[in-house]
Amino acid sequence: MIDLKGKVALVTGGSRGLGRADCLALARAGADVVVTDILIESDPELEKAAEASESALSQLMASQKSVYSEKTSSDIREMGRRSVALKMDVTNRDQVKSVVDQVVKEFGSLDILVNNAGTLDHMASVENQVDALWDRDLKVNLTGAYNCSKAVWPHMKARSWGRIIMMSSIAGQLGGFGQASYATTKAGLVGLARTLALEGARYNITCNAIVPGV
Repeated sequence: MIDLKGKVALVTGGSRGLGRADCLALARAGADVVVTDILIESDPELEKAAEASESALSQLMASQKSVYSEKTSSDIREMGRRSVALKMDVTNRDQVKSVVDQVVKEFGSLDILVNNAGTLDHMASVENQVDALWDRDLKVNLTGAYNCSKAVWPHMKARSWGRIIMMSSIAGQLGGFGQASYATTKAGLVGLARTLALEGARYNITCNAIVPGV
């Protein structure tokens, strides 16, 4: 297994499913892991407790809760790794940058990014596609990965080391009936990964796309 001791990883959509599996695999390899997801709700009681903390990241952690995200983070801490569960909407550029900057400040670095966040909750032919859902899928699945990659880039570049992973899909290579938006975004992730790999080579930043189903 790859030794990732001393590395800090951030996984988007990390609370459940493939994202949770990514988080646990990184932790088993020795990395500290930041579990991010949009599936977190504010807790008024915890928000009050957060005011007493001096750490900005601790304040952010204490003001949020998620059964799924916190379970993943707790499992990672039981392995002896550092881990926090944070709310992050990958479509919100300001929020993404804020979370990334706070993670770097508190953990000391951000070495690995796994762009896993995505949505696939509807199927429709192009003729019957709801335009708003098309826009949302592109915003979450593709633009979200761009937002996160752009936010971590300066930190990786400054340290001359970084690893970015795109979670694509066989649908992006083959297409699929009723999956126009999903297939398009997953194909786009491969193109984005190739571009980032070329741009990052001189800074020892690699970027790869994982394509489940191939």
